[in-house]
Amino acid sequence: MHRRTLRRRSVLRRARTNSQRGVVFLFTSYLVSFTLLVLVTALFVRSTNELRMAERTIQNQQAFWLAEASLDRGLYEILYSEPTQLIVSDKEDEACTQPPAFGADPRVLSLSANQTTSYKVCRMGTNSYEVNGDGTKLGTTQRTELLTGEMQRVTPEIKFAHTIYTANPMVLRGGVIDGSLATSAEDKDALQLLDHSALKGNIFLPSGRDAEALKLSDSMWVDPDGRAWVDPAGNPVTNMATLIQELKMEPMGDLIPIRVPNPINWLQGAEASPHILSYTNFSPPCIQAGTWYVKGINLTNSELCTYGGPVELYVKGDITVTNSWLYGQPAKDALGHPITQGVGRLTGQVTPENLRIFALPDKPKDGPVRDTITLEGNGTTAAAIYAPDMRVIIRNGYTLKGAVISKTATIDRGGAAGLFGGMALYDPALNGKPIKHSPNMARVDVKAWGMRGQGETFQVKNWVEVLPTSPGGGFSGISTGYNGGCGGGGC
Repeated sequence: MHRRTLRRRSVLRRARTNSQRGVVFLFTSYLVSFTLLVLVTALFVRSTNELRMAERTIQNQQAFWLAEASLDRGLYEILYSEPTQLIVSDKEDEACTQPPAFGADPRVLSLSANQTTSYKVCRMGTNSYEVNGDGTKLGTTQRTELLTGEMQRVTPEIKFAHTIYTANPMVLRGGVIDGSLATSAEDKDALQLLDHSALKGNIFLPSGRDAEALKLSDSMWVDPDGRAWVDPAGNPVTNMATLIQELKMEPMGDLIPIRVPNPINWLQGAEASPHILSYTNFSPPCIQAGTWYVKGINLTNSELCTYGGPVELYVKGDITVTNSWLYGQPAKDALGHPITQGVGRLTGQVTPENLRIFALPDKPKDGPVRDTITLEGNGTTAAAIYAPDMRVIIRNGYTLKGAVISKTATIDRGGAAGLFGGMALYDPALNGKPIKHSPNMARVDVKAWGMRGQGETFQVKNWVEVLPTSPGGGFSGISTGYNGGCGGGGC
């Protein structure tokens, strides 16, 4: 009996212990599950918040770029269609212009849903403006406003002063030059007179570069009066390179990029695509005074001249003139009669100032870059050529009368033995004349630049250059340098 009672008590104790352990296990399981639930919920909330913050950051940046696009379009307007109707006034409708928001004109900007942008140009003084650009993404909380202050529209004056001026080295083989040569290149042998070349004039290099910048071989260099160079004592100068130390070039300044006129006036004969003026064994009508545009010139055994006054000819692509004449001529003859036909080749009445060629490279997406001006054979081009990004080649006895500013310049024989390479003659009538007074050479100097909506401010010292993407309109944006803040690429 006693043993049976002890066994019963032992069984009860074991059951009570097992029950207590089950309660503890169950409580522990509930506690762990609750803890995991809290952790998972916290991680989910944090991830959601981070995702929302990332979306908000993206939206803020999108609003910034929309506002910068508006700012670009305002600068573009000042450069290409200066709002002369605006006046300095406290009244916004008199001092400011408010074009429609982007999206109405697909040439300007295509916007997706939930994006808006607009800009405003205000006159602050003579040639002084302020531009505000707004950008909004999804809502007003992502709105950004960019603004400029102390902004001026400046038309720099780059003047003709040399027969040939290049930004990079030039090489003359068998060339005859009347007038000065100049290059801003600082390379060794930046200017080479080789193979029986002849120069009557001065040579200018940056800051009077050392003798290694000039290479003179089997060639002749005389002063502008055609006399041999002599030192102060009257003795002949045997080391021509030492003259470089005395002939220091005046700073040319930045070669301003060429902007195609807007709207486009296609040159007669190049109205149809691909808009290249091409003639062989034919003399088309002279070019009437005005501003014209083509996408290349190819003349062979032909003659093309101007009439009625100055012609500004914009050429995007190669210019090839072979055994042909291309020249500006006076508006009237000596008796005051209008000149309407090409007589310069017969009478020698050529006026380079009346044919100003602005040449820029054509860089197609699929195909070689077209960036060369080739003048070759028996013929003459009388023009003032501004082509800061083009290569100029004169060969096989061709003559250039006027002046040229280019990336590089070469005169050579083109493989023809015994023939002089070519001739370049400076026209004194161009001396000191600005390349052009046209608004297309203007730039925008931005003194200050800032952003509202995100609490940041930036300063700009470099000038802003706005370039169109195509002659038909649109814009490509600004290229500038920022001191702090967003840098050249924005925020």
